[in-house]
Amino acid sequence: MFVTLRSIIVSLLSLGVAICIGCGAQQVKREIAKTPVQVNLVKKWSNCRHFEKSVRAEVVTEVNLSSVLLVGGHKETVSLPAGQLGVLVYLGMKPSLGYSVALSKQQSYVQGSELFLNVDQIAPGPGQMVAQMLSYPCGLLTIPDQGYNKITVSGPLRGLPASIKLR
Repeated sequence: MFVTLRSIIVSLLSLGVAICIGCGAQQVKREIAKTPVQVNLVKKWSNCRHFEKSVRAEVVTEVNLSSVLLVGGHKETVSLPAGQLGVLVYLGMKPSLGYSVALSKQQSYVQGSELFLNVDQIAPGPGQMVAQMLSYPCGLLTIPDQGYNKITVSGPLRGLPASIKLR
């Protein structure tokens, strides 16, 4: 009888500690605030060098246009302002011209050391006249360089969410 009562008490105490630890973990998780971050769409192009069907994103500190753009002998380099990082978002293959990168209506935000970047695309409207040729749109976004460990690009596009580890 003594062993049974003792094991019941130990079990109840263990359960109480487990519940307490679980409550603490939920409280810590809720305390990490979402801080809005300013994102700017600096430039967008209709024919970039990403020939996949899905979206891809990469972090850059400057953009060499000859390595990004599909056509033209661009020798220009786009430098970013001090304190800013660039995120190149490639939308992948599209069936016509008229597609481009856009900022989502949902606010991008920082949570802990991770940036959640929300993007969208603009598509040609119904009946809009556009050239019927494959296009590979991309866009350059700038974000404040705040020492993120990871950037997660989200949106309603194939291939998203995509995560980029920085450190």
